[in-house]
This record gives sequence, structure tokens and C-alpha cells, in this order.
Amino acid sequence: GGFFGALLLASLSLVTLFRKQWMEHERLTYPVAAALLELTGVSGARGTLADLTRSPLFRVGFGLVLFVIAWNILTWFSVTLPRLPVLETRHVPIARGFPSLRVVVHPMIIAFGYFTKSEVLLSIWVFHLLAILQIGIFNRTGFTIGGSDPWCSLDAAIGWQNFGGMIVFVGWGIWAARAHLKAVALKVFAGKDTVDDSGEVISYRVCVFALIGSAVYLLLFLHHAGMSLWPLLAFWLGTFVLYLGLARIMVESGLVYLRGPITAQAFTWHLFGIAGMGPASAAALGLSYTFFCDAKTFAITTLAHIPRLGTVMSPQRRRLLVPAVIAGCLLGAVAAIGYTVHQGYYTSGSYNFGASSFNGSGDGAVGIWRLSTNRIQQGTFGTDWMRVQFLGIGVAFTGLLYYLRYRFPTFPIHPIGFTMSASGFMRNGVVSIFLIW
Repeated sequence: GGFFGALLLASLSLVTLFRKQWMEHERLTYPVAAALLELTGVSGARGTLADLTRSPLFRVGFGLVLFVIAWNILTWFSVTLPRLPVLETRHVPIARGFPSLRVVVHPMIIAFGYFTKSEVLLSIWVFHLLAILQIGIFNRTGFTIGGSDPWCSLDAAIGWQNFGGMIVFVGWGIWAARAHLKAVALKVFAGKDTVDDSGEVISYRVCVFALIGSAVYLLLFLHHAGMSLWPLLAFWLGTFVLYLGLARIMVESGLVYLRGPITAQAFTWHLFGIAGMGPASAAALGLSYTFFCDAKTFAITTLAHIPRLGTVMSPQRRRLLVPAVIAGCLLGAVAAIGYTVHQGYYTSGSYNFGASSFNGSGDGAVGIWRLSTNRIQQGTFGTDWMRVQFLGIGVAFTGLLYYLRYRFPTFPIHPIGFTMSASGFMRNGVVSIFLIW
């Protein structure tokens, strides 16, 4: 509980520190928050949710999608009802050795994609097609750097390329925010009035010290769990890149299904190997999958919108937002854990949940420990320099993209698409992204 609480507090502090930079200096749109504010009329827009629901066109669109989803839900409980062949995945083969193109239309992706810049949408589907081409060429020529780790990209080489791009993406964002971060540091540590934080949900002083305290707690927690220093620092570096990177991508694109190219665990495993980290660190790294596994972050992408929502609230109520969010997280955790335990022991049984975490399948906890124990038993697995080289390729290519964007202002390709071009989400969402583009 303390670990998750520290992670939530660190995430909320981080996105609060970057809110002014992202919203006021870089003019990121916060599509999810913007949609909510538009529909409720808080942003000063003329149309609200009540006005929207009176529109016949809206009722037709909403009703069609709701009918399909509701009907297919009913088919889960009755085998005699046929499923409607819409919103289902179809595979379109390309050529031998090339991954198939998945054709599926997601209404939610299209809905939030409407608020996303067209250059971001363009880069996502273009780089996904290029990733399929690159994987196909690798397969046809027999080139491989080994298998992809659990919950990572389609191909290991592409995933490490993309993660190199994510490192540059986050690093460039921090560099662009250097003036803002310097002003925050002067305000917190030197007492100078260099930046106004009256519009934030938490003061910058509280943010900085909460972030430092949480970071120290999280580091010591995994260190006492058995992880040695250098693997520990590598793991948290990978986690920081994925957390901050996905949060920024979310507030710029609004595409809620996005996932990272690789996990922080995979980054640490192949950077050191079992020979470089030892069995105790490997066991602690395996335990870390409980809070970060599916190439997704723990809550920061949701929390990133809280400071944005706070800007439209009155100063008196704004500072109540964070305690309300923390209370909501606590109540949600109690409800979810209580319900899961009750269902697992007294009703259906956890094996029947249909989730890989509980049924012993290879992509759940059982698979993770088989992988971990096999690598521990090998004992000779060291740094994978081929993956590190592809990481460097991704760093260089993303750096080139940023140079082209700043050298030629009309350059239409955004680096965001490259950072996630081969993730599992891309296969399911690329057609929807193409349509909304």
C-alpha cells in the first residue's frame, strides 16, 4: 500500500510540475480534459452535454454504437444469440513473413482522435506501416536479435528502436522545459518569486518535496526487496521515461489506448543480464511486474489531466481536488481488492475470471516466473549489445526527426508515431487512427 501510494503521489507531483509548461508554453490540447470541459460547458463553450443529447445526429450515432456493444454483451450470457460481426478484428495478410494488418474500428479511439492534431495521427499510422515493412524484411532475410519480452512490441528490434525514440522524446521535453524547471527550482529552494503557482492544484514547494520523498521511498523499497544499485537505477530510469513519456503523449494526443514500446523490466534485463544483476535482483525485478507490466503506466496518464481540470476551478475548490482524487483512489482500491477476493474465494473462482494473471497462462504471473527462473538458471546471460545498438538507432533517428521539425516548420511527421509504432495497441488501433486522420 505504501509503495502504490508513493507512486501515485510522485506521479501527481510530476504532472503538476509540468502542467504550466505543457499547457501554456507548448500549447498541448489535453484532449480528454478538453472534451469533458466542452461537454459540461465549463470552458465557456456554448454547447454542453445537454445540448448535444438533443441533436438527432448525435442520437443516431450514439444509439448505433450502444446497440452493437449491448447486443454483443448479451451474447456472453447466451450462446444462442449470434454476435454482430462489427467492432470485431479481421486480419488482412500482406505477404509471407510480414505481420498481418488488423482491421478493427474502435469508436472511442475515433472519438478522442478527433481532438488530436492531424500531424500526430499521420505519424502514428505511417510509422506503424513502416514497422510492419521492417519486421517483414527482417523475417524474410532471417535477421533476428531474439524474442520480444512479455508485454513489449511485435518485434524486439523495433521495440528497442522505439524505446530509444521515447528516451529522446522525454529528454527533449525536459530540455524544452528547462527555463520553467529552473524557475520552479529557484522558487522552491531559493524562495524567489520566479513563477506563479497559484493556479496549480498543489504548490510547487509541496510538489518538489513530495516527489523527492516518494522517489527515495520507492528506491529504498526495491533495494530492500533485493535489487542492487545499478539495476535499480536502470529500472527507475526506464520507468521514468515510460511514465513521463506516455503522460505527455496522452495530453497531446488523447489516444487512451496507447502503450509503451517495451517495459522497464525488459530494459533492465537486457542492459545487465543475469550475469550483471544476480539472482536477488532478478527476483525483485520479477516482483515489480505487479505494478508495471503491460507496457502501461500506473495512473499517471489519468492523473495528468487533474492539474488541467483544476485550472477552471475556483482557487478555494482547486486545492480540494488532490485530496478528493487521493480519497477516490483509496476507495477504489478497497472496492476492487475486496470484490476480487470475494469473487475469487466465494463465487466464480479466480481461475474463471478470464484474466491471464489468474489462470496460469504464459502471459501472466506463471509466464513471468518461468522466464525469470530460466534466465537465473542460465547464469551466463549478459548485456545484449544488439538490443543496445537498436536503442541507439532509435535515439539517432528521433533526433533527426526533431532536427527536421525545427529546421522545416512544415515538416508533417511527428516523433510521437515512431515511439510506439510496433506496440500491440497499434495493431488494433491503426485503422481507426487512419480513418479519423
